[in-house]
Amino acid sequence: MKKLVRVVFVGLLLVQSLCVAQNLGGQQAFSFLNLPINAFTNGLGGMGISATGDVSQAWSSPALLDSTHRNQAAFTVAPYLAGAKMVTASYGLPTAQRWALGMQYLHYGTMPLIDNVGNETGTFSAADYDLLLAHARTEGNITMGATAKLVGSGIESYQSWAAVVDLAGFFKHPKRDLTFGLAVKNAGVFLKRYSLTDDSELPFDVQIGATFKPRFMPLRFSVTLHRLHQWNLVFNDPSINFTFDSNGNRMVKKVSGVEKLARHVIIGTEVLLHKNFRLLLGYNHLRRQEMQLTKAAGVAGFSFGLLAQTSRFGFSYAYAIQHIAGGLHAISFRF
Repeated sequence: MKKLVRVVFVGLLLVQSLCVAQNLGGQQAFSFLNLPINAFTNGLGGMGISATGDVSQAWSSPALLDSTHRNQAAFTVAPYLAGAKMVTASYGLPTAQRWALGMQYLHYGTMPLIDNVGNETGTFSAADYDLLLAHARTEGNITMGATAKLVGSGIESYQSWAAVVDLAGFFKHPKRDLTFGLAVKNAGVFLKRYSLTDDSELPFDVQIGATFKPRFMPLRFSVTLHRLHQWNLVFNDPSINFTFDSNGNRMVKKVSGVEKLARHVIIGTEVLLHKNFRLLLGYNHLRRQEMQLTKAAGVAGFSFGLLAQTSRFGFSYAYAIQHIAGGLHAISFRF
């Protein structure tokens, strides 16, 4: 365990050096890595590194791998916006140590190919894909985990590839239903970019989370803080968010510190109706603020779902409302 801690520590130092070189603005490549990997996470707001589940939770945090995931398989199908579809498969290897493999595939469909003068010359497709290898080890109440991922994207004849890692820790209270998680995600390097002028960044993230169940309540709460390496997540469009000073001059509205903090917070709740059945509720404030219309937000940012399971089989479904026009469905199976 001490050796693993040293490896993780060195990894964090490397991650820190990568972060210093990255700008906080700009465009992200492989942003599909931020999508919830299963229905359970989708129902709890879209992210979660402290709530335990099936083997597919290794995508959220490799430290969530445990001994019950050996020889366990999980599949998720998620119809996405504009006809896109995501499929994820995860498998816990039947070994003495905790290892898991995974595959993620997001297909955006087939689109017309149009040349620079407007003539349709055929069709093309676009897709993102991801291969995962995760490992975790436990010492006492603490689990440390690491994930290696090969990430790819293809748009017509253009290709992009990257190698990224996740490093995570997980603490389980010995007596109470209380857990804490820490994860550094998607730190790595590009192996190939779309073009020589492509300056997009990897979707790096630092997350902490806690999950707890009050002793006499049939509820389990999860709170996740994400993108902690970047305090201000507000895109303050001066053409929309403005006011006037006492002289009638237009000025950009200031965003409060409370609002900036709230955009880092994701809240999830499990309603424990039975040991084999629960409801899922979630709220993602950043999603709500980024996806709402100028005059109406609707219920963007909220999510809900259900989970039914036995010792050998599990089924879950969740719907996360991305926008007033629609959202992300996810259906997961575990066996």
